[in-house]
Amino acid sequence: QLYRWEGGAFSPVFDLPTDSAYALSFFTVPCETTASDGQPCGSRTSEDLIFAANGEGVGSQIFRLTDAYLTLEATHAELTSGRPADAAANASLSPPAAARVMKLGAEAASEFYADRTLQLDAELFEEVVAFGAAPAVPRTVPVQGSSEGALGADGAVAFGDSRVLVAGNLSVRVFDPHLSNVTASMSPRFALSPGAAAALAVGEAPAVVNASEGFALSVRAVDDLGNFQPAVAVSAVTATVEGDASILVENNVAVLSGGTALFPNLTVAGTRSGIRLRFEAAGLAPALSTPFDVAAPTTLQEGAAGDSVPVLSGGSATYPGSGTVIYVFGGLDPSLGPVNTLYRVDTSTLPFTVTEVGAASRRRSRALLALPNAPSPRYDHAAAVVQMGGGDSLVVLGGCDASGAALSGARRLDLTALTWSDLGVADGPGRCKHGAVVAVPTTSGAPSLDGTTTIVVFG
Repeated sequence: QLYRWEGGAFSPVFDLPTDSAYALSFFTVPCETTASDGQPCGSRTSEDLIFAANGEGVGSQIFRLTDAYLTLEATHAELTSGRPADAAANASLSPPAAARVMKLGAEAASEFYADRTLQLDAELFEEVVAFGAAPAVPRTVPVQGSSEGALGADGAVAFGDSRVLVAGNLSVRVFDPHLSNVTASMSPRFALSPGAAAALAVGEAPAVVNASEGFALSVRAVDDLGNFQPAVAVSAVTATVEGDASILVENNVAVLSGGTALFPNLTVAGTRSGIRLRFEAAGLAPALSTPFDVAAPTTLQEGAAGDSVPVLSGGSATYPGSGTVIYVFGGLDPSLGPVNTLYRVDTSTLPFTVTEVGAASRRRSRALLALPNAPSPRYDHAAAVVQMGGGDSLVVLGGCDASGAALSGARRLDLTALTWSDLGVADGPGRCKHGAVVAVPTTSGAPSLDGTTTIVVFG
């Protein structure tokens, strides 16, 4: 029931003729020449409307509110032309799109919608993409040509030459641009195919590559609208530097098959700035990559002899998420078997600084250098660094012992106090060769085990 506030009190005005509304919106539309009741606007500059939503889509209703009465005006826009035929992109939709604005059931809302407009667009559900490319996210694409039409006195509109330029699986959608709360209507899905291959297109190049070091780019065939065309093969696609063919580009020839050519190991000699690669193939217009720089080759520097983590299989290497330190725990030593030692690797300088945590002497056997109360020797365990008690803690979960049996439970190392403790986690049967990740809430700061963060273990 609707009430009016007047004279300092509420008084009932109307019983809304719907029994399933869960939300109401009150809004105003301008009155320009003719009001929704068919009369001239006169001194009226706007009309008050009520949108009643019931969650059923086409059951939502729009009412016109005046001082004396409440009138049902519209519930939905309905596409009446059915499913468009499969065709090529940019072909005219057949049959041409047609629509009308409806009240409940089959009653046309002609009185309210005469001289107003409906519009067309298309929902793209599955785009034709190159092999290996990420699937396109469903999105709205425009309709070219006749995409807007004025409703006649019967509340209906026939669109003329309407076309969609993108190839893929689509639905045409009709909607009211002025009253967005009126439910839209969509056609059954139909398919638009790409045209003949007309040109090459290339993926985005890295912003910087290193001289004489390989990088990858992919090239695809497209029609004159930019749609990927898989039904084409070319024996050779060649890459050169645009404007300077003297610059050496190695591994620069690839076969285009299924509409795609992959250059997995392109290399460019010398240092350059802002160059582009030009890709050419017989019968297709060439394509240019995005600009990129070529920097000097990288150099690698290893740690000094004796200042490294020993050979370990199945150990864990964990980074806290900030700073320059990596923690390496446990693993299978080829001469000692499983170990439970901890290494602190500082990456702030080259060579790295490796410290065996808790060791009194580097000359002692690694099997004897574990911290007090450390987990038993193990390998193929999982580990994660989280915030506990105001500092970083390393949590070790499961693993395999010397006999290959799976271990259970979770142990925590306070990385400030260097003390181990049992977290008392009863995780059922033991596990090894599993994974663990820290799930950090987006509304909090650093990882925490104070009830706001979860370690997810799988396998």
